[in-house]
Amino acid sequence: MTRDHGISIGINGNEFSLFPPLKYAKSDAVLFASFLRDGAKFDEVWLFSDDSSKIRGEITTPSRTRLRRFFRDQFAQPFMSEEDSLWLFFSGHGSQHNGVDYVLPIDGDPEDPKETGISLDWIVEKIRNSGAGEIVLILDMCRT
Repeated sequence: MTRDHGISIGINGNEFSLFPPLKYAKSDAVLFASFLRDGAKFDEVWLFSDDSSKIRGEITTPSRTRLRRFFRDQFAQPFMSEEDSLWLFFSGHGSQHNGVDYVLPIDGDPEDPKETGISLDWIVEKIRNSGAGEIVLILDMCRT
């Protein structure tokens, strides 16, 4: 029996005023999470947005520390199989620095993405450790 998991991240705001808040990133992530839960019948869906509900008692505001901790802890050991799917949706600001793409969490500084963003390479490395046979990335981000 397959088990499908999804991660949906939508960040409208940013703690820095270097760019305006986005209008639809959060709502897109909420809608995508609903689609995965209700339409696609995924077994587990984690939602991180500006004001999303707690997951297992943990705050889900998409700060750098919280997102890195989630990816580090959730994907420390394989827990899925080759028949399973893992989908990741991200909507928000991004940045490219020295040829590396970064997602910018709510506390990410677009002028210092290496230290305050999360590299896509690091995220992919973590989710590959899930053991899922199918991994789907959907990225809706503008890059500076």
